[in-house]
Amino acid sequence: MSWYMLAGITEAEKRITARFIPDTFLPNSDCPVLVVTVVEPIDRLAATQAFEVFRESLLVDYSATPVSFSAMSDGDWEERTVQGSAVEIAHEPYAVDELLGIARDLASLFDNETDRNLAMARKMESIEHFVLDLIARAETKKSLSSKAAPTLESQLDVLNRVLNRIKSD
Repeated sequence: MSWYMLAGITEAEKRITARFIPDTFLPNSDCPVLVVTVVEPIDRLAATQAFEVFRESLLVDYSATPVSFSAMSDGDWEERTVQGSAVEIAHEPYAVDELLGIARDLASLFDNETDRNLAMARKMESIEHFVLDLIARAETKKSLSSKAAPTLESQLDVLNRVLNRIKSD
């Protein structure tokens, strides 16, 4: 069972309909959207408030009878029940505005990840240049002093292993 986010609530004279979209995009599902319609809710305000909770938290589990709908949120793990003269549960395809919202969210995630990867690449390049500079300094010192050669040789060995590790990752 998927977790769902509230996509919207519509209220008509005798019914309240809540649309829930999965928390992850399901491109291969024909009807991933959960639609809950409460006909003639017993307490209209309480029903609306029960659905509104899912604007801030995810619907993680639900059950329905012909006259009630109960759902659990991940925010407080408290079950919320809405009752009416009838409850209808349906699964529908994504609406156009839902797909546009998903596309915007995915584009934003992609942009953020790209920025993060570019920053990481710049950081790795800076570290690589730093290690190359340390290698050059150690080689210069080694060529100037035969006394320090064994110590500098071991330093060069470690620095070259570090540089190889940076380049391999």
